[in-house]
Amino acid sequence: MGFFLDIKSFFGNQSAGNFDPAGRYLAFVIKAIADKDPSFFEDLFPISGRALRCSTEFHFSVDGKKRRADLAIFHNHEAEPRWLVEIKVHDNKKTDRMTAQFEHYEKWAASGEGRKVFIISPLGLPQEEYDKILAKPENMNIIDLSKARRFKKSTPAKEMFSEFLLDSGYVMKPLPSGDFPFFLHFLVNAFLPHVHLQSVKAGQEKVREGPRVFCDVANNFQVFATQFLAPYLEKNDSQTSQIKAKKKRVPVVRYVFLQFYENGKGTTERSSDLSDAMEFGKLRSSKLGGAIHCFGSSKLASLTTLRFGVRVEIGLGTPQRKQKLSFGAYVMLVKDRKIIAEVEKRFGWRKNFPGVLQYPDEAQKIFQNLLLKLPADVQNHKNIRPNVKRSLVAELNKIVKTVAHSNSKPKSYAIHT
Repeated sequence: MGFFLDIKSFFGNQSAGNFDPAGRYLAFVIKAIADKDPSFFEDLFPISGRALRCSTEFHFSVDGKKRRADLAIFHNHEAEPRWLVEIKVHDNKKTDRMTAQFEHYEKWAASGEGRKVFIISPLGLPQEEYDKILAKPENMNIIDLSKARRFKKSTPAKEMFSEFLLDSGYVMKPLPSGDFPFFLHFLVNAFLPHVHLQSVKAGQEKVREGPRVFCDVANNFQVFATQFLAPYLEKNDSQTSQIKAKKKRVPVVRYVFLQFYENGKGTTERSSDLSDAMEFGKLRSSKLGGAIHCFGSSKLASLTTLRFGVRVEIGLGTPQRKQKLSFGAYVMLVKDRKIIAEVEKRFGWRKNFPGVLQYPDEAQKIFQNLLLKLPADVQNHKNIRPNVKRSLVAELNKIVKTVAHSNSKPKSYAIHT
């Protein structure tokens, strides 16, 4: 059967429950590419040998319990697989079923010479399961999908897989320097003055590509934000409520546009709701700049909201430099719609994208450092009651410890270019 017929037949026979179609689909994609080019195995997994084949939906038993692996990889001349692959996408929550499943995988790997199990989880795994897998490297490995972009020898099939990962939102997209002028034009067109017949017409390519590049930037922050606080939130939920633990709580990501303009009194005002097109038109000549905020927010046990995000600001420059552009990363605590603590790192003018927008390792380092500084900012706040300060600082220290511990482990959602 062909690739799409296989998928149609498989999905047509599945029922609800623990079934994760995204994981099964990724397994079929990997098999389809490996069937065309067996060297793909060596790019994706730490194995060697060209005489390899794979099958989906491999059934095996451990301690009398029947299990099913998403993929099994064989040497061509062997009847039993050397490697099993388990893919966790949306079924990556902390459950007793997952714990038992991974224990059986470990027993299977330990029961035969040269056996190993690979775990692929584009959206991450519970911290406890990470720890267990990393403690048994001889039996189980976590696969970083970013390695799929570092091919020993590129082929059309491998490039298709790379595009699939990017389009699925499993990895952060590279932001080439050639895209930066499109992003800059997107900001100029949105936030700076451009009166009819007094501005230079933009090229068609800039008009078309600007929104696309912004979507790539937004996608990257979404991928990063989904993972950054998840280890702490999940651990905290599992300790307080079994009901919450069944559904992984991740930060809510929002995008806010702020317009700066002259109000006629020599001051600058901000508006985040210029929904009236006629009113916006009147302000075209008085615009002084603007900002885009991409931030994740999570409710903490102390009834405050922790926000972490990036802001891009553009303003009027000088005759030598027509625009003034800056990037920033920040973390803040918000309570009753008021900012009670904030720490920020500015990047200043650039001619290309800062690493925080495209490299997970750099983003993690920056936001972890900002989190480390936030408790001190809370301590210095004069309008917070002492008992509230103590609870906030204690929770922030717990977040820093948990996030830093988790982010020191290999991540499967990172792309390095």
